[in-house]
Amino acid sequence: MKLNTLRIKHIMLDKNMRRADLAEAAKISYQRTCSYLTGYCTPSLNTLGKIARALGESVADIIED
Repeated sequence: MKLNTLRIKHIMLDKNMRRADLAEAAKISYQRTCSYLTGYCTPSLNTLGKIARALGESVADIIED
């Protein structure tokens, strides 16, 4: 599963959330968060859940079809 980084960035913008805020809320490192958001790394299913919860969204809302 691949993150829909554009969708995530829009959600973050709507919530006035920085990458550091997402990392803290998801309890993952800032460096790893940046890697996911740039497409350099693919998060595990567990991490997808953490990111989705931190954004207040479902996993289905933040992955590409």
